[in-house]
Parts: sequence; C-alpha cells; structure tokens
Amino acid sequence: MTPPPTVPATAVVPPVAVPVPLPAPVTVPTSVKYVTLRSSNGQTLTGSGTLADGWEPTYPALTDAAVTLHGSNCKLRWTSFDLEEGGADCSYDYVTVAVGQLTRKYCGQALPPTTIYSGENMRVTVSLHSDKDVQKSGFELTFKCDVSEPAPVPALPPSPTGTICRDLRTAEGSVESAWYDEGGADYSCAWYAAEPGRCASYGSGYRRVYTAAEACCHCGGGAVTHAGVDFKKASNAYALGAEQYLAGVHPAGMLFARRGAAYEVTVRASLTRSVRARLLHDGAPYPSSMYRVKESALGGEVRVQIVLEADAAIGLYTLAVESQEGLAEAPMMILVNAAEAADAAYMNAEARAEYVDSTDGVIFVGSAESPRGGLHSYDQFDWTQVAVAARSLRRMPVKDRGDLVLVARHLSYAVNKDICYGRWSGSYTTGHPAGGYKCSEKEGRPCRRPGHWRSMSELFELHTSLGYQRVQFCQCWVFAAAYLTCSRALGIPARVTSVFNSAKDEDSNRAIDRFYRFEDGALVPAATELEHDSVWNFHTWNDVWFRRTDIDCAAAGAASGCANGWQAVDATPQLRSAGGSGVVGPEYQMGPASLNFVRANLHPTCPAQERALATSTAGKHGCYDSEFVISEVNANVNQWVEDAASPTGWKLHRVHLTAPSGNAYDTQGHLALSKRPGPVSTGCRRTGSRRTCTADEDDVTAAYKRAEPSGPGVPSLPTCAASAPPFHCSGPRFTWNGAAERRATLLSEPKTQISFHPAMEMLPRLRGQVVNTATHSHSAFTPSLRFSVPSGAEAATVVCAFIVTAVDYRSVSVTGGDANVGRKIARVAVDPGKEGACSATFTHAEYAHFAEGDMDTFSLKIVATAAAGDSWVVREHQKVLCTPEVGAPMDGSPILCRDMGGVWEA
Repeated sequence: MTPPPTVPATAVVPPVAVPVPLPAPVTVPTSVKYVTLRSSNGQTLTGSGTLADGWEPTYPALTDAAVTLHGSNCKLRWTSFDLEEGGADCSYDYVTVAVGQLTRKYCGQALPPTTIYSGENMRVTVSLHSDKDVQKSGFELTFKCDVSEPAPVPALPPSPTGTICRDLRTAEGSVESAWYDEGGADYSCAWYAAEPGRCASYGSGYRRVYTAAEACCHCGGGAVTHAGVDFKKASNAYALGAEQYLAGVHPAGMLFARRGAAYEVTVRASLTRSVRARLLHDGAPYPSSMYRVKESALGGEVRVQIVLEADAAIGLYTLAVESQEGLAEAPMMILVNAAEAADAAYMNAEARAEYVDSTDGVIFVGSAESPRGGLHSYDQFDWTQVAVAARSLRRMPVKDRGDLVLVARHLSYAVNKDICYGRWSGSYTTGHPAGGYKCSEKEGRPCRRPGHWRSMSELFELHTSLGYQRVQFCQCWVFAAAYLTCSRALGIPARVTSVFNSAKDEDSNRAIDRFYRFEDGALVPAATELEHDSVWNFHTWNDVWFRRTDIDCAAAGAASGCANGWQAVDATPQLRSAGGSGVVGPEYQMGPASLNFVRANLHPTCPAQERALATSTAGKHGCYDSEFVISEVNANVNQWVEDAASPTGWKLHRVHLTAPSGNAYDTQGHLALSKRPGPVSTGCRRTGSRRTCTADEDDVTAAYKRAEPSGPGVPSLPTCAASAPPFHCSGPRFTWNGAAERRATLLSEPKTQISFHPAMEMLPRLRGQVVNTATHSHSAFTPSLRFSVPSGAEAATVVCAFIVTAVDYRSVSVTGGDANVGRKIARVAVDPGKEGACSATFTHAEYAHFAEGDMDTFSLKIVATAAAGDSWVVREHQKVLCTPEVGAPMDGSPILCRDMGGVWEA
C-alpha cells in the first residue's frame, strides 16, 4: 500500500491501519468451481465458486463440518436452504456463518438474507451442525472473494511483553499479537511501535475515526487520539443487520445505523456527565424528537446509546461525541429498519430477503402475449449507490425524511430529475440533448442505448463520475431499476413491476378516447386534437412497501390500515402532479398510490396534497395519483365516430366500448409482472438465445385489479372544468365510464347484420416477433378479419382498413404520424349464410428502414377496422420487431434479438 501523506504536527488525527498478511491457509486454490463441506471439511479456500453441504439426499446426523473462505470483499449468496426447524435460537440443526468475530446462525426452510459480505483481508467460516433426529437436504451458496497481494509489511512478530489490546483477536493463536479491526483486517502492534512517526504518518486518511490502527499504536506505545471514542463501526453494523454496507470501498469511518434501534459507542471517561452525544445535519441539530441519548458508566468507560425512533429521518448525517478529551465526529448513514415492527416498512424475514436484501432482479418487457425477462444487477449496498440515494433526499427538509410516503414520492421525482435522462427516439450514442452532456467516449461522457443498462453499479458510477449529471440514455425499465436501487439502498422494500397494455389517461376520466371517421367507406383513425390518451405496449414502474397513516380509512369507509402494503410509484412520471416534499408546484412525480385503493377503484384524499392544491388544481391525480394508476391498469376505451348530427361532432359507439385487443374482456392492464421471490432461475442466468425467465415471473395483476369484468369505476375527480372545451363537459363522454356492466356488454352484443370474429388473425402467426431479416419466413405478416352474414339477411360488402404504424413501446409513432408503414384497404362481398375474410400483407421492405441506425427495437401497431352498414369493429395488435444480434438462421432456430427484443422462437 502507498502511505497517505504526512499530516501537519498540529493535526489531531488517528493513524491508518496497515494490513499484515495472515499465516498461509491450509489450501488456497485461486479458483474454485464446486466445493462441499463433506469433502473439504477444515480447509481454507479463496477465489470464487459454489459451496454446498455435499450429502445426498440429506446430510447425516451428528455432523459438524466447516470450510473457511479467505480474501477481501467476500460475497456469499444463498441459492437453496433446507434445514430442520429449530425455533428462534436454532436449537437443533443449523448453519453458522462467522465473519471475523461476529457469528450468525440459520435454520429452517426459508432462504436466509440473500447476500453476506465481509471486509478487507478477512476470514469467513461456514459451518454445518446437525443433531441425531431430523435431517434435511442441506444448503447451497455461491461465493466470490477478491484475491489481492498482501500489504508490504512484516509478518506478525511475537506479542509485545506486557501489552494486550482489549479487543485482541485470539482465534487461531497465530495472530495473538495483532489488533483485530472491526472492518476485518489484522494489524501488527509491534510494527507501529518499531519506527517513530508511523502512527501519525498513516493517519491522514482516517480523519475523525477511531480505528484499529489507533489501538495498535496504543499497544505498541503510540498515542491514542480522537478523544478516546470508539464508534464500533462493524459491531454495530452487524448487530443492526447492516453488515452488507461494509463491503467494498466506502468513506473511512462511515457509520451505518438503523432507525428503531440503538447505535452504541464507548468513550474513555469515568463520568457520564462529561460525555455529550448528538446528531447533526450540515452543522445544524438533527430533530431532537427523532432520537434520544442514553449513557451508562462502566469502569473507565462510558457507554453511549443513540436510540433512533422508528420514524427517524433517513439519510446521511454526522454523529458528534464530546468528552473531556475533545470532540469526535463521524459520518452516519441512517437507514430504514424493515426488521423492526415499529418501522412503517416492516416486513417478515422471508420478504425482506427478496425486497430489501436481494441484489439481483429480473425485469420484464415486451408484450402481454410474449413478455421477456432480463437479468439486472442492483448492487444497492455498494457505497456509490448508497451515496446517490442519500443525495436524492437533499431537497427534502430533514423533518420530512422520516415519512416514507414523502420519501417514496420524492424519489420518483429525483431519479428522473437527477440520475437518468430519458430518450425514446433518435440516436442513443451521439448528440448533445438539451439539459444533457455531449456524447463523447474519448472525454469520458459515453451515451448508451437504454437496453445496455443491466448493471446499476455501472450506471451510478458513471452518474457520479459526471459530477451527478443525468446518465444518457434511459427508458422506463431503467428508471425503475434505478429507483429500486435507491429505495433498497435506503432500506425501503421495493420491487419492479411491468404492466402490459398500460393506459395513459390525460383527462382523468378512467378511459382512453379513440376517434375514427369514414373515408371512402373505410373506417380509419381520425387525426384530431381531442385525442391525447395513449396505451403503452408495456410500462415499468415500482411498488414500495410500508404502512400508511396519511389516509383516513374511516372516511373511506374502510378498516384501519386500509392503505398499508404495496404502493405504486413511477420514476418515469407521465404527467405533472402536485404535493409532496422538496418540490414547489406540480412536478413530474408519481405515487405512492396504495394498491389496495387502486384495486378497489377508490381515490382517497391526502391532507398534505390538498394543502398543496389550495391555490391550484393543476396536476391533481388522486392520493397520490391513484386516479392515474387506476386508469393505467384498468381503463376503458371509448370509441368515437365522427357524426355531423352530434352537438360535439362525435358519437360514442356503444357496442364496442373497450379496447379491441383480443382478450376476453378487452381491458387495459392485461398483465402485471414482477420477479418471483427467491434466487434468479438458472434459465434466466443463461446467455444468448438459451435464456428464458419464465420461471421468474410473478403475476401480480390481481394486486392491481379485480377479476374481469371489473371496470375502472366512476372517476372521482371533477369531469368538467371551467376552462375545458364544451366537448369535455358534455354528454355520454363521462356517462359511460363507471359501470362494470360495460365490459359485460361484450358477452351479449346486440345482433347486427354482420357478425365479426372476436379477434384478429395473422399469418404466419399472431403471437411472436417479426424478424427484421428480409429472407426470413417471419419477416412479413398478413393480418386478417373474419366475418359472416346471417341466413335470411341481405348480402353485404365489408370494407376493411389495415393501418400499420412503426411505434416505440409507448405506442408513439417513430415518425409522428399514423400509417407510416402503410394503409391498405380491402373490400369483400359476402352472401347470406356465408363467411368471408379480408386481409392485407406487409413485407419487410415496407418497415425495414425504421430499424436503421440507433433506433431502439420498435413495435408494429396494427389497426384493422371493418364496416358494413351500421356494423363496424376495431381490432388492434402489437408486433415487436426482432432485429437479430447476428445473422438470422433460416432453419427456424432461436434468434437472439437486439436490445430488449428477447428471443424469437419458432
């Protein structure tokens, strides 16, 4: 290691710890693929691999076996766990994981917290114990330890005569002469004492921190500085379930605390009245109502406990401890405590393992008929991510940072405002967007396609290196991954949810309004300024978990706790919304909207939001934004036809009142998917065309909406504003937006002259992607509609219009207009008692140029309309384009598609 610069003699700083190499382990392979306790009992390993108990089908009775891992920044991730239940103290069979001097015990069938971390130059021992009775299948975990060269300092000498450091590590007697650092390293006391000035010269990098190096200086005859305060960094982190944050590089002396618990330090003093501890924020007092301090004297020390309330403000602060010897300060990261019942974010251990501790995830994109999962790495415990999450709260007053409703809402604003720059068209690798930076690989300002971002470590590190500029470029699933990383980094349970056929309702009437007119006998979409709504192929956001106290359940006619549980938040906000903390006026932010209320089609009120809206009604979408979320997952679709006889110029078609998308009830929000709790499946960890994440799907649709026919309910907000055009305040536009019977009408359509088949058909097939290779058999597609004329009726001519538009996944045209791929009209005469069909073929040449350059994978939106007399229908379908990563095979083999296109399979 390179010593830090020597500090001035007047500076009062502790010395930096200098690692000393440990005795050579029994076995140190540099790379391990598969290890078992059965075959490796007693050995010491390093590198990476998989560790299991090794017995089949169950581990034996009366067994004690152990393996030790040695290295730096070890990460252990459980993949399976099945031991005998042993109660809270694991009295029977158990696995222990000893990280340094701190040991944790696990038993039962629940997967333990996903990841266990160690510090620098540290031993981790994994042991299995079984009694004589019940045996189970055992456990498996993966491990990875950094292998680095030891620091250039001498081997451990004999223990100095008469000198014993009070926290001396005595395990494996070979290191008795070393002080054991809470961070995990071993240090030679004698080495510090051997040369004058070593303690001071190695101290400048650890300002204001009481480290193992100080104790070594003391043991070796050096002077202990820093006012005699021991902040007990690691022992507190382990005791509070925050040990994950110790791994990797983080600021020297950073302390990790959790609210709803006590953080303990010791001070060298004999009287409690001589010690004062307090929390500060930028030099100002942290709210005194959010914590209390308890002191007790024991021998020549004072034990100080900083007891944080369960609703204490989270984020980065300073712990200051004063004594007769001076002032000691250390930065402290205060985290949510989802393991504490009094914390609003409380979750049981099994749920916490997934929604707080899990560092890997699967995000689903694509379409409802063929969703595609992609593996993402969040690494929320790495300091870069933690620091960005803490910085995201900087606009909020400290007093608001303990309210998870306000924190969750503000994060939806901050991630979009600070971390990610959204782009949905144009080049993703070049340019200089407004408010962004000029793309330049050479100058360290790279721009990436949204599909590139699978590692949040990479994204957050770039964000930090750019001086906290927004990273270019992101789309909704990347925003959701960044939000989840920030949320879990702060300790708030979170998941990513993708909703397929997600509605964007601009005017809060819980309906998507579509407009059509007749041209040459064909029914075609009408270009009108009245149409603002849209339906995204999919939209990805987050759900966060906590209790709500800001909603009056009694006023809503519900039981206490009615809004607790999952709350929808969106870091890709589509509309401005008022209320919250740290913002002025309506801003792009969304949530938290209680899923309980969304599912019940209810719009509660939030007092805080009502106050924000006292002078303006702009940006009001429910508490918070529940009105908008109800539409996103459950909106009706109103189909309007131009009608000169109508006062508004448009007539609502009352037969097909909902989205003509082919499912049983033609509803929005066809499917909502999150990641299934537990380890990511083997299939999803594969690469190339062999990857499949179907086993990782968790269908959470029922959490958002009741079983069909559900209906979105009656809009809660005023349907007519003084400034609104007359059309928005009149007639059936709002009359038909409430009843569940609306969807049931599809089951009992009135008989008309023409009977249309309920779904669009397509060759070569309706499901699956279109392959962007001219010679491939699935590069062209032929949509069709079938219909029949009843016996005894008159012959009819059906006019069909097929409109194909290249759109992004938001259903926004990539060229700004409909039918950019093509519009084709077909006329078919049908005799009574006969069936007919109209169709049109679209070739690769008609859409291929839209996939050129840096444009992300787009969709082909197919609108097929048919009209005959008073009968007409609209059918829609979305085809995702698969642009092969490499040349497409012609034999029907699977094709790996570019970006988020997934895998095409025959």
